[in-house]
Amino acid sequence: LVIGALADSGSSSTKKLVATRTLGRIVESTGSVVTPYLDYPQLLVILLAMLGNATSAERREIVRTLGILGALDPHIHKLNLA
Repeated sequence: LVIGALADSGSSSTKKLVATRTLGRIVESTGSVVTPYLDYPQLLVILLAMLGNATSAERREIVRTLGILGALDPHIHKLNLA
C-alpha cells in the first residue's frame, strides 16, 4: 500500500510525503533495513525521482527515509533490478 502510493504518478505530493514518512517509520520500527529494496527493486528509483521535484520539507523526509533504509550494495541492486 505504501509503495503503491509512492509509485502512483497521479498521487498528490502530500500523499507521497505521508507515504514516505510512513515507510521510514515502519522500517525504523521493524528494523528491516535494506529489505524493502530487495522486495521492491524500483523503490530506490522512485525515491530518487521524487527528490527532483520536491520541496525542501519533502526532500528532507525523502533523504531521512533513504538514511533509515540504509546503504545498498550497487552490485546486488543491479542484479535485483534485472
